[in-house]
Amino acid sequence: MKLKINRSNFLFLFLILIYVAGRILRSEKIIIPWINSYLSDVLCLPIILSLIQFLIQKYIIRNPGYRLGIYHIILTIVYFSLVFEWYLPKHNPHFTYDPLDILAYSLGGVLFYGYNRFAMKGREEI
Repeated sequence: MKLKINRSNFLFLFLILIYVAGRILRSEKIIIPWINSYLSDVLCLPIILSLIQFLIQKYIIRNPGYRLGIYHIILTIVYFSLVFEWYLPKHNPHFTYDPLDILAYSLGGVLFYGYNRFAMKGREEI
């Protein structure tokens, strides 16, 4: 069985690698302020949306060419912003409101959208 890595899978694996590297830096007490504060927020939507898109492609629509639409991405940005920046900070002292997190979620959504369009143009394997 040949392992096939298409552009969408490559994005998912690359983002997971960056996320793990950021967590390792944090665990080793290597503090890079922007990375410690916002890397996870920027990466969370591309990672989650890539996983959701894969599951829909594989098990629901069964079409490897299916792509999440812009409305799915916007809805996910709004959902994450409301839950993590409005609801949870009001109900759990572990969470704090940070408007830059909303910007980070939005940036992650834009990155996912852009990469998804790029991946759709060339479906060849890398």
